[in-house]
Formats: sequence, structure tokens, C-alpha cells
Amino acid sequence: MRELVRQLKQTAAEEWRPGPYLGAALLLAILFWINYGLGFKTSVLRVGRPVGPNTLFYLAFYGIPYLAALVLATWRTDQARLWHTRRFWLLVGFVVVVLAANRAALRLPRLLVDPAGLNAYEAYFWQRCVVNLVRLVSLAGPVWLFWKIFQRDLPHFYGVRREGFHLRPYLWMLALMVPAIVWASFQPGFLSVYPLLRPEAAARAHVGPATVAFGLHEIFYALRFIGVEIFFRGFMVLGLVRWFGSSTLLPMVVLYAIWHFGKPFPEALGSIFGAYVLGLLALRTRSIFGGILIHMGIALLMDLAAFLQYQVR
Repeated sequence: MRELVRQLKQTAAEEWRPGPYLGAALLLAILFWINYGLGFKTSVLRVGRPVGPNTLFYLAFYGIPYLAALVLATWRTDQARLWHTRRFWLLVGFVVVVLAANRAALRLPRLLVDPAGLNAYEAYFWQRCVVNLVRLVSLAGPVWLFWKIFQRDLPHFYGVRREGFHLRPYLWMLALMVPAIVWASFQPGFLSVYPLLRPEAAARAHVGPATVAFGLHEIFYALRFIGVEIFFRGFMVLGLVRWFGSSTLLPMVVLYAIWHFGKPFPEALGSIFGAYVLGLLALRTRSIFGGILIHMGIALLMDLAAFLQYQVR
């Protein structure tokens, strides 16, 4: 654990540049104020909006902040020359299109489940399960195609490798998070969002007792984080580092934070720190296995803590 912390400090020191860091902090402050102060995402980007207009909105929603963060990160560096190349705009476009398409794909679970003629609780349960598969495929699928077509010379698929990954430090990191998760599970704002599958919905899903249904849902829920880590830490950090150098880190953090808009404010704020640490880990170890484990572990512990709170009430 000490060695991992030492390596994180060393990597952070190597990546530290005051200008880009302060610029990214100011950008995030503005974005958080627009979203949580003015309610931008809930009022403008609505699930019920037709696919076409909503997708266009999401292209701007992700594209403008990501481009701004890239400009801040590459300003007065050797990577600034990339702004005038076709490659730069193709890479930016790929990242933004994948995220916008991921949002548009969230309509698929209902389209896939509704024809089965299930009752409301059964349909809700299976839609919750399928949405996690959609998250996995819609994030990891395009990245896999990009790798197959453009970056097969890489020695691994964007950090999907065991080399550099050691289990014990990450288990310690998860253990340190347990007290904070337990505390959060007593907060009304946390319980208004979690668990993603409420006990009453799990009990009426007709797949067994509530605990069995909840466990099955959590298996599907865990799968989504493979796609998340492959895209954000795998592709956006390890995949783009050859072109953008260390300038890949802060834009990933900014984009990951706004990807959490719609979550409770403390969770979205915490995602900044989480994205930064997981990005540093990816850069240091060249593996995303640690990120997958941490991300899965925290998410499942949060859901479990909230589920238990509902059970004992």
C-alpha cells in the first residue's frame, strides 16, 4: 500500500502543471454551477426528448467541455500543434460521439424488454439489468473497434492486462472507503438515489426472494464498470497518451465529472478525485484492472449499504 501511494505521489508530481490544473478547476467550477445551480441537465437534457435532438444536445454537452479542457491541458506544450491536425479533431469527435451514442442507447432496454409482455415490476427489473449491458457494450464496443482498426500495434487492449496489477493495495483502498460509505448510507440524499434497485421492486421481480433478485441485479450492475474503465481510463488515458502525452489526464477528469451530472452533488464532486486517482494509477501501472476493482467495489458497497438500510426500516 505504501509503495502504491509513493508511486501515485511521484506520478502526480510528474504530471503537475499549475496553469492547466487551475484552468481545469475553474472550468469544473463553472460547469458544476451551471448544472447544479441552474439545473441544466434536468431541464434541458431530458430522457423524454426525441432521440435526434437529445443526441445533438449531448454532443454539445460533452464536446464543448472536453474541447475546452484539451485546449487548457495542451496550451503552450508540444501537443498544441495537434489542434491544427485532422487527427486531433477525429479523436475528439470519436470520444464525444461515443458518449452521446451511449446516452442515446439507453432507450434500448425498454425496446428490448417491453415486447416480452412482463408486468411493471418484472419489466423494470429486467430493464435495470439490460441497461448495464448496454452501458458495457456501447462504451467498450466502439473502443474495441478503434483498437482493432487503428492501434493494433499496442501491446495490450488499453490496459486490459494483469502486468502491473497487484490485488492487496486495492483491497486496502476499498477497506478505507467503507466508513464513508456507511456514513453516506444514513443520509437522505444518498438514499433518494441508492440502491438502484429498491427492495420492494426486487421482491416483486419474480426471480426469487428480494436478496436473490438484488444479487442478480448487482452482477449486471458490476459489468457496466468494465466498459466505464475501458473507455475513460483505458482509451482516454492509455489510448490517447501517445498523441496528447500527459495532457490526456485532466480532460478525462473533466469529462468523467460531467458524465456524473444527474447524480447527487457530493458523488459528482467525488468523481473528480476518483477519476484523477484512477487516471494516475492507469498511467503508472499501464493496467486498468485496479480501476475496475475499485470502481466495482465502491459502487457495489454503496448499493449494498443502501439496500440494507431499506431492509431494516
